Amino acid sequence: MGQVNATRIEGNTVIASTGLRVPLYNGVSNYPAHQEGLVIYDSQSGFMKISDGQQWLLVGGGKADGSSASRAAQSAVEIKETNPAATTGVYWIKPQNWSGQPQQIYCDMTTDGGGWMMVGYAGTISGNKSSTVGSNWLPLFNTYGSIDSNAKSNRTPYSRMDFAKAVAGIDDANSHMMARRTNDSSKIVIWNIAGYSRFDSTNNSNWSFNPSPGLPIQSYFKMSISGPNGLINKLGSSNGARYENGPNYPGIAWNSSYNRNSDNDGSFTNYLNRRSILYWETGNNGYQADQWFHAQPMNLQASGGPSNSFQDIEFYFRERTPS
Repeated sequence: MGQVNATRIEGNTVIASTGLRVPLYNGVSNYPAHQEGLVIYDSQSGFMKISDGQQWLLVGGGKADGSSASRAAQSAVEIKETNPAATTGVYWIKPQNWSGQPQQIYCDMTTDGGGWMMVGYAGTISGNKSSTVGSNWLPLFNTYGSIDSNAKSNRTPYSRMDFAKAVAGIDDANSHMMARRTNDSSKIVIWNIAGYSRFDSTNNSNWSFNPSPGLPIQSYFKMSISGPNGLINKLGSSNGARYENGPNYPGIAWNSSYNRNSDNDGSFTNYLNRRSILYWETGNNGYQADQWFHAQPMNLQASGGPSNSFQDIEFYFRERTPS
């Protein structure tokens, strides 16, 4: 089949360059059931696709499965929904609102349903944080470095929430973040992104959250200390999960009283203050220069002191749970 382009839209139908009339759907989550030979137009990706009865293939060129730059998918969620058997690994991704070239992204296709793109890595610090990545060094909140699909092995630090924010469908309630350590993958935290506009910024006011109760994480919060199979829904606790404090020390806490900030305090079962989950390190002198997060990040148990040597924290994004 030769090149087929969409030329105009009439209601829910696309008129192709050949005169073919094709039904229009906005994103993978809205596709109809598979029917061999069914042709559709995806207004999010700009692709015409045909069903082989099991997968959606690009008309005239295979499927947008992330296997090459020319077949880049819009997200890991799109890959997972198009091919539920997709495995964890590196894929080519180009979000709908990304103006740059397709990027090779490490994607987790299994944890909590999969569909995760690694958009940040708190890796090796050389000297101090500013000499490593520049004057704005807070993972997720700031943007620095280039996406590196091999960061888990070479420990290259980067933070590219601008890539995540280019994915169509991102929203505060249904889009999720995940954090885990490379050297201790048993510890996992997943939360709905909440206030995603605060990420990818150089404005310090974006790190400052209102007084109690901070910025609640209200729709999705899971943790595990035993790997993906041990993930537990922790959202229904009395004090809930939240971003709090700042701009000096923004953090994420679970079920603790507001602004609780003590070592040797809390547990995975009862509550955890920000020192045991994620507590962004804004200082760059002394022991602070050599750590991305204060105290014991991703420990998920009572923290034991202000310093740590954790330079292996992975950050993932997905725009929604794959259907």
